Amino acid sequence: MFPKIAEAYSKNEPYTHIFKKSLLLVTVLASIATLVYWLVPELIVNMLFGEAYLSIVYLIAPFGLAMSLFSIAFVVANYYLSTNRIKFIYILVAFLIIEVAAIWIFHETLEQIVNILLGTMICLVATLFLVRK
Repeated sequence: MFPKIAEAYSKNEPYTHIFKKSLLLVTVLASIATLVYWLVPELIVNMLFGEAYLSIVYLIAPFGLAMSLFSIAFVVANYYLSTNRIKFIYILVAFLIIEVAAIWIFHETLEQIVNILLGTMICLVATLFLVRK
């Protein structure tokens, strides 16, 4: 996506369709993965980590959703970079600070950490789309 959009942008050619296709592809793939995490979390944990880690099954789907949102944020960030928009970096840094501070303060359980990741990713993706214009 990045080189194609950067090239189209430099030639003053249309490029938003490339972004939309890339975003759709990542969203569909991430949604499928997240759906699998919701439907068969025991199978995923057992295959990847073994039976000893089945106690974390309830965290797989929310963590998968957080990582899916991270993937979407990554696509949006690459879009901004490919069109020479760099002010979004301040937003990324702000959310990074919020995330690190929240984990620093609230880290009693893995569930707290996963919820922090999920919450910050939801807010980050929403913010990146709100400031897109």
